[in-house]
Amino acid sequence: MKRAGLFVLLWLLAMPAAQAAVGKVAYVLGEVWIERHGERLPAQLGMPLERRDIVATGEFGRAKLMLRDGTKIYVGARSRIELARYVSRRMLLVARLHMFWGRARFFVHKLVGGEFAVETTTAVLGVRGTSFLVITPTPPNLGDLVKQGLHRDFTRFRAVVKQPTRVVLTTGSLVVQTVRGAKLALSPGRMALVSSTGEVKVMQAPKEEKPVLPVQPPAGGKQEKGAKAGGAQAPRRPAAPRKGAEKPVAAPPKKLRKRPPVLAPAPVRDARRTVTNTKLELGPNTK
Repeated sequence: MKRAGLFVLLWLLAMPAAQAAVGKVAYVLGEVWIERHGERLPAQLGMPLERRDIVATGEFGRAKLMLRDGTKIYVGARSRIELARYVSRRMLLVARLHMFWGRARFFVHKLVGGEFAVETTTAVLGVRGTSFLVITPTPPNLGDLVKQGLHRDFTRFRAVVKQPTRVVLTTGSLVVQTVRGAKLALSPGRMALVSSTGEVKVMQAPKEEKPVLPVQPPAGGKQEKGAKAGGAQAPRRPAAPRKGAEKPVAAPPKKLRKRPPVLAPAPVRDARRTVTNTKLELGPNTK
């Protein structure tokens, strides 16, 4: 049985590299390019993806890739990923992606047969029905690497560059293999840090991670369910009360203490203008 499975895998790998679409671009935001046969094409919504395509994003670029088997890849800003190998036949899948640098989140369907691997400069991640996050920094001497053309050939790039890799597993199973040959299985909720020298540290994953893609849909695209533009979640409707349930009794209003009335001050009389009925005595010289 194992020999039959191995034979099928070898048959899939030996098949000619037909230029059939292996997926499509399902989301584009900002600067995103598809490098194909030496040309750099601006990515567009619904654009087909082929084998050996390289997806590159700019400073504020975001992209969502949908592969033919249903696998989703959310590519963050300042990232570079190559669809190095992809063969899908019925329930079998053989895929390998090269991640030069950047940040990407993967949602891989459960595999019945075959393999799905993501390769960085310091680790190879073998997955089987998994959702996980991969982060590897941009090389500091990127300008020199581009001048030498190493950013187009992952084999040469990996031989020169050794950047650390961070892997956060959300669900499923994942096997991390380092350049030193060490291999370990990662459980959900755990994070593996692979240094530039191949050393591995496993720890608890942080509770919150920044999303690779914003929730705001692109122009002409469909909006995700349960989300509003700008990343805010849509408010939920209050649940209707069940039949027979007691209605909540409103609390009685607080009694307000009455304040005493304010009396107006009494008017002040002017003694000079007051006329009295006092009888005045007239002197002898008075007329």
